[in-house]
Amino acid sequence: GHDEFRSRYNLAVHTYNQGVRQFKAAEDDLDAIDGALQDAAVLWRAAASQLELAISIDSKRSKGYEALAIVSEALLNQDRIEWCKANLLEMGSR
Repeated sequence: GHDEFRSRYNLAVHTYNQGVRQFKAAEDDLDAIDGALQDAAVLWRAAASQLELAISIDSKRSKGYEALAIVSEALLNQDRIEWCKANLLEMGSR
């Protein structure tokens, strides 16, 4: 059967990586770096949304939280990082 969690997770990972590639492509061009960061942030927010959907589908898979923590770090979203860590800690105690 179709694994919707995995589909959303994979889409999020590819979207996040595309943002990383766009940002890195402009890294050596100071004039382009602000625009590249803004463009990357759009992709990273889309990746975060897909990961949040994946987690809502199956909240017992730790890799969803791990990936969302990484994306949240790129977006400087400390509250979401702490939420992911708390969920991972709870999952580890089961």
